[in-house]
Amino acid sequence: GFAWAGPRIVLGVSLLRGEAFPAPVTAILDQQANQARGHNEMLFGHVSTHGWWYYFPVVAAMKSTPSELCLGLLCVGIVAWTSWRWWMTTLLRIRRRNARDRDIDDASQMPDFAVAVWCVALVVGGGLLMLVRVQIGYRYALPLLITAILLSMDRLAEVVRRWSGEDATGPNGRKLLVPGLAVLLCVMQLASTWTNAPHYLAYFSPLLGGGAEAYRYVADSNVDWGQDLPALKRVVEELAIEPSRMALSYFGTADPRAYGIGAVAVEDLRDVTVESFDYLAVYVNHLY
Repeated sequence: GFAWAGPRIVLGVSLLRGEAFPAPVTAILDQQANQARGHNEMLFGHVSTHGWWYYFPVVAAMKSTPSELCLGLLCVGIVAWTSWRWWMTTLLRIRRRNARDRDIDDASQMPDFAVAVWCVALVVGGGLLMLVRVQIGYRYALPLLITAILLSMDRLAEVVRRWSGEDATGPNGRKLLVPGLAVLLCVMQLASTWTNAPHYLAYFSPLLGGGAEAYRYVADSNVDWGQDLPALKRVVEELAIEPSRMALSYFGTADPRAYGIGAVAVEDLRDVTVESFDYLAVYVNHLY
């Protein structure tokens, strides 16, 4: 209710005072309007204006690197384990209250409060993402990914600390587990980055064909955000294409002319058709 009414109250006060509308408030209202009317999005070749509840989990699985998937699965396990401990602790407390059994010690069963808070945040955040109607990119889920990575590494460090013991001295292989895993995950991440360079934004699971096949499954900023103007410029120079002989269907906000690309925009064609040009450059988002 407040998310809906709050910005409108601020706008009403600004209007009465004759002041300019605050940019953050107008941005919130624009997002609310966008959510209400929906947005064209694509998943597995199907187009929708209001999306799918499972969009973000599926896209996260397809666009996450192997190291991110490992940490994500670990985080799911942590959330499940924390929930199970909380449930068991609740049952123990009920039993203790009913049976007045003073020998039941449930303190050790209580999940760490900070971990529980972060688990709740991940569950709530993930649930809210499933309600989002504007599904135009995995980037909306990135804050949850960062939280999951930090939570996973923290829990791994805690496990190793318990294994090693606070007073452990001398060489201990268990103490090297977390640093070793961290190095391994970093190496895997670097390998994923290296093999996908320079098309980082369009990273896609190698199991599904990599970035070259991503447009068959997803669209918008998952694949194409207008980032390939420099690459298009190189092709234009290599083929010595005259600006008047190439039509361009561009998806993005940058001006192609700033990159030295003087092609004719498809949306500006009036008296001629694309068939009259020798070359046609189409950004992948315009293929669906």
